[in-house]
Amino acid sequence: MRHFSALDPSLFPATALTLILFGVGATSLVGCFPIQPANGTALTVDAVAAKPELKLIWRAHVSGMESFEFRPQEYAAPYFVLRSDDVITGTSDGYVTRLRAGSGEIVWRKLLTSTREDGLLPVHADPIVADGIIYVGTINGSILALDYNDGTILWEYRAEDAIESTLAIEEGRIFFTDTREILYALDAETGKLLWRFQRPTPEFFTIKGAGTPVVDGDAVYCGFADGTLVAVQIDTGEIIWTSDLTNEQVEFTDIDMPVIIGERTLYVGSYSGGVFGISRLDGTIQWRVDVASVAQVKRYDGMLYVASAQGRVVAIDGISHKPVWSFLFKEDSPVELVPHGPYVFVSTSSGPLMILDRQTGKPLSKWNPSTGFNTPVVFDGNRGFILSNGGYLYSFELAF
Repeated sequence: MRHFSALDPSLFPATALTLILFGVGATSLVGCFPIQPANGTALTVDAVAAKPELKLIWRAHVSGMESFEFRPQEYAAPYFVLRSDDVITGTSDGYVTRLRAGSGEIVWRKLLTSTREDGLLPVHADPIVADGIIYVGTINGSILALDYNDGTILWEYRAEDAIESTLAIEEGRIFFTDTREILYALDAETGKLLWRFQRPTPEFFTIKGAGTPVVDGDAVYCGFADGTLVAVQIDTGEIIWTSDLTNEQVEFTDIDMPVIIGERTLYVGSYSGGVFGISRLDGTIQWRVDVASVAQVKRYDGMLYVASAQGRVVAIDGISHKPVWSFLFKEDSPVELVPHGPYVFVSTSSGPLMILDRQTGKPLSKWNPSTGFNTPVVFDGNRGFILSNGGYLYSFELAF
């Protein structure tokens, strides 16, 4: 089995290449063990999914810094556009690129420029697409609307500080936060400010990034660095309720990840507070699971999957709220995770894309074609897309 670890394009032929991912050795990982679940039956390593088979379809260099040895890390996840079968990327060197999802052909690539200043507009926030417009947030604090057909900039709005979290769009409005703890609502067609809501900046240490708004009917839910989850009215930004998720901690209380909306419950993680179940009605805490340094929470098939900045991935039963399994990374702490089919895909910033068995947490394989991943895999059925820190967008097919 040949291991593709370099960035040399000659290592990747134009024809599709089937990659059977290889097992993980003890030299890189440690600590997969079963935990007694609520039903009293311990999971065993025998009940695992088959080792996944990935077929590499194409890769494309979407960064514009081709002549430089140093390339910044990439934080913006690619956005798959179902209607046109395209993929949109934003990169840390200020480029937005539209590609064909089937072939990796670049339709256009646009270097973002601001009407207010010179220099790069680095993109760390995930781009979104709606009604023929691409919306992008930048580290410089600009929100830009680009024409889908050719990348022409339609309008720009300047926030007070860097935009690093995912944008949300609903009913012709864009919602986003900046690193000054301000939640904004803009008119999606014109970029006009509709309202803004701000929480006090904590006096103690916080985590890089900002809260991610999620729209649910007439409410917008958003977490803040002071450990407060807030529900505000979608039309006015007025407070509906607030919920303190600090668990009496004073440092690193950030709620940067988006809430997950259930039928009656909101699922959310606080970096130092743990994982919470919150009432959608009034924000009261229904339950809490103690997980240290929560970086990511995903819900899939009745389970919660949590990535910890301390290097652990934990699966939590959605009914009993008890841990089912835990896996500890010896190196390359998880930064993003995506449950999909029988697997959990775990991105690591300086190492490989790891694939764990979703039912047991057993490591099945790893893929290390580049210089690490800060972005999650984006799936369309059995097709996956992921942007590496080397500025390459990869497309693969997954065989279940």
